[in-house]
Amino acid sequence: MAENVPSASGLKNWLNARTGCCSALRWWRNRPVPGGPAWWKVTGALLLWLVVLEFVSGILLMLVYTPSATDAWASLVYLEERIAAGAVVRAIHFWAAQALLVVAGLHLVRLLITRAYRAPRELLWISGLLLAGLLVAFCVTGNPLPWSQKAYGQIEVEMHIIGSIPLVGPVAQRLLMGGTELGQRTLNHLYTLHVAVLPLLLVLFVGFHLSQLVRLGRSNGSADSEELPYFPHQSIRNAVAVAVVVGAVLVLSYRYRAPLGPPADPVLPSSPRPEWYFLALFELRRYFTGNLEFVATALIPGLIGLWLVLLPWIDRGGRAGKLISYATAVVLVLAHAVLTVLPVVRDARDEQHQAVVAELRKIGSRAIELAAQGVPPAGPGELLHRDPVTMGPILFRQHCTSCHSYGGEWAEEPKASDLKGFGSEEWIWGLVQNPADPRFFGRTKHKQMIQWSKETFATASDDEKAEIRQAVRWLATHPRGVPPEDDEQSEFAQGYMAFDGWCIECHTYEGDGGFNLKAPDFTGYGSEEWIARMIQNPADDALYGDSAEMPAFADKLTPLQIRVLARWLAGGTDPVEP
Repeated sequence: MAENVPSASGLKNWLNARTGCCSALRWWRNRPVPGGPAWWKVTGALLLWLVVLEFVSGILLMLVYTPSATDAWASLVYLEERIAAGAVVRAIHFWAAQALLVVAGLHLVRLLITRAYRAPRELLWISGLLLAGLLVAFCVTGNPLPWSQKAYGQIEVEMHIIGSIPLVGPVAQRLLMGGTELGQRTLNHLYTLHVAVLPLLLVLFVGFHLSQLVRLGRSNGSADSEELPYFPHQSIRNAVAVAVVVGAVLVLSYRYRAPLGPPADPVLPSSPRPEWYFLALFELRRYFTGNLEFVATALIPGLIGLWLVLLPWIDRGGRAGKLISYATAVVLVLAHAVLTVLPVVRDARDEQHQAVVAELRKIGSRAIELAAQGVPPAGPGELLHRDPVTMGPILFRQHCTSCHSYGGEWAEEPKASDLKGFGSEEWIWGLVQNPADPRFFGRTKHKQMIQWSKETFATASDDEKAEIRQAVRWLATHPRGVPPEDDEQSEFAQGYMAFDGWCIECHTYEGDGGFNLKAPDFTGYGSEEWIARMIQNPADDALYGDSAEMPAFADKLTPLQIRVLARWLAGGTDPVEP
């Protein structure tokens, strides 16, 4: 029976007789390398294997990623936080894409310097340019897929750029966006392009490109160079280069995650910038604004593309042709480098932009932390809208900084108290000692407390000030207990007794007090509930009544926003329950 089992060599001969695979491989290995093997010729192989790495990692990402405006970001958090090596897979896709673009640029420069576009390689050159265009399209369609705040801002900028192109721009913009606004249909269109249409086009163009490469051979080198076979002389160089670059991608992917940031939300701060490879185009727009924007977004890129396409016919050979090829490479590299560095340097010096970047980084970490507890059906935005750590500062800046500052910041011309640490022992004690301080009532019309401090606190003995400090310490606990009996000796009772001795003439507690002056009720003073009542209606009889300077926000903020803002001002960090 063993004699009837075909040998490995017999199987190989059988396959070769029917497919020609072994003969093709033998030809590929033994084909001569025009100009001889060289390290600078490894860029083509690098591109091919980086594309393969992108395909493999992309397919793995598709197993988890959900192309939904409410679930896209959450699915990536699940991938990175819950699935073993999920963060590494996504990072590989990210870093391989960066490497792919860098190597593509080096490959283009190499082909320009070696003038590999000359006849009969015109179609090989043009197909390579089309492949470069496909790489750009992959970036445009892939960057927004996380549906993060950064991705949302980038796609807004990119859609604006596309829409500014004369004639075809508005149509292309509507097709990509699926309408006039960014949303679920935008994500559907971009995802379909990214995982179906563009890969199909890439396979077709790569197949044509490789067939032309096989048919015509590599670019011309020195005519005096010995033409050695591809294997092992060039293949070993390619293998080493691929191993180094892919190894670097894997190391970067293991050590540094792909950026994600917070989920897309129009309420969050935003200072959109494109990825580094689009910064040159972004910078060009600074010099051509308004009706001239199309010069930066369409005319200049279009002329560059046209020049590259026509280069095989522009270069007539000789010194002039070499000068044209070298000048094209130098101008493209320098222009892209300068136009990329300028916005990077400017942004590094822009304190406002850096502050937004730092805040978004902080919000992104917080969003991932909250998502670990589960993402509601409404999407990750709902997590942040209920989070005082995230939304508290945002709501405060939007609605409070016309009057209040926070830690001396955010308000250009504050008219009322600084609310950082409001209701804490330190804050109340500072108020008692010097209510005329601009941090407290110094900018307001509330003068009674200032008068009390001058007449009573300033003349109090050390023992009396110790009693007042005890009352302050008691108020900082946001007291809600029933007034104690006279003989009770608990810490709460002692605090209340101090309050009763020094504050009860003006303030009330559980309905008692306020004999000489109507001042705010201190039941639960400084608590989330007390602050929420203050935000809703400071003119409430239990608060400042007719003397209130602060407007009511009950009709300006939703109940959830009031609770979130109040919890943040009270120092709370737990999300507000719906």
